[in-house]
Amino acid sequence: MSETRRTYVPTEKQTRFIWAGNHITALEHIGAALDVPAATIAALRADHTHLGQLYAWRDNAVALGREYNRALDRAEWDLGGADVRITPVDPASLGDKQITIAPGFYKRLFANIDVIERNPKCTDEIKRQLFILPPDKPAPDLLALSAEVKAEFTGGLVVLKGRRPAPAKFWHILADRADGAGPQEAGTVAQAQFTDHHDLPDKPAAWTYTVELRTKDNTPVGKVSVVSITVWKGRADQGPEAGE
Repeated sequence: MSETRRTYVPTEKQTRFIWAGNHITALEHIGAALDVPAATIAALRADHTHLGQLYAWRDNAVALGREYNRALDRAEWDLGGADVRITPVDPASLGDKQITIAPGFYKRLFANIDVIERNPKCTDEIKRQLFILPPDKPAPDLLALSAEVKAEFTGGLVVLKGRRPAPAKFWHILADRADGAGPQEAGTVAQAQFTDHHDLPDKPAAWTYTVELRTKDNTPVGKVSVVSITVWKGRADQGPEAGE
């Protein structure tokens, strides 16, 4: 797994640093149950503290910002080379005069998490406590889903366009062509578009389409969309007409 693309890790540096602190704090409480050595946790805590000092010193030393950013890049990711050593611009007001941190803090942290995730004792609940299980996506409001269909007359054909929001997999279309037959099956399509190839009437008639969202097991879901458009054989192409 890529060290820089974990689903549970924020991308922004400061937010990622806060996440790491939350993870280590939780690990200090439940790490023993997961067979994580106390020395490993203590080392991660020390590195996290030192990384925090680097952030504080960088934020208080604008003139040395570029140097601090280079040091942070190495402290966070680089496993090669010598330890990172930084002296703050004003050590009298910022605590220790110099800190040392081994390069690659996040690589070491993620390597430990990889071991934890392979541990059979590491349940989903523990992963949530350790901030390494992404939150569940909220379930869609199935009653509010809609195809939001619009109809247009183009190329001598009626074309329906709209949306197919998950978990819908199909459009099921009924067409009432004002011929006295009432709504008739017009088709089922997987894409959010339908072209009606039915012959056009000789005189203007309002064709009404009802589009129903269906799941992969053909279960109706959400609200039906109804749209009407007036067509006849002599009608010239024109733009869409809004539906409900």
